[in-house]
Amino acid sequence: MWQMLAQQANAGDENVRELSDLGSSSGSKTSGESEGGEVSDINKAIIRGRAAADASVKPFTNSTLVTLRIGTDGSYKGKDGRMVERVDWHMVACWGDVGEQAQGIRKGDVVQVEGQLRTRSYGDGPSKKWITEIVASKVTVDAREREPQVERDDAPPLAEDDIPF
Repeated sequence: MWQMLAQQANAGDENVRELSDLGSSSGSKTSGESEGGEVSDINKAIIRGRAAADASVKPFTNSTLVTLRIGTDGSYKGKDGRMVERVDWHMVACWGDVGEQAQGIRKGDVVQVEGQLRTRSYGDGPSKKWITEIVASKVTVDAREREPQVERDDAPPLAEDDIPF
């Protein structure tokens, strides 16, 4: 399986080189092509999923960090032929204006995040841990998917006999 994916990736690299060669022969640069005629790297992540918890806000002296955990689901066919469901969890770091916008995100909200992947470490020696997260450049909350949370102070409490079913 991995060998097949590697072969497909290598074939894709040849196609990219061919396309960039075509673009440079006409004198115009293709998007993603640097000054030297080589294709530049792209580090972009776009995910859409549900927030696993309310946004976590950590104020610092110069800025505010808002962290989110976003779950995306999918399925694939297992070896036995049955569909297998899986959820991937993504850590998202929001700084500055993006962080201010993300502070209102609640558990269960449908969120779309655009940003760059970053890998960082924390801890020392044998307990050193590595984490890959998305540093958000844009966060969008789908308000239509948000569960309504209506609380009224003037609403009387319901007794068990008042429940219609």
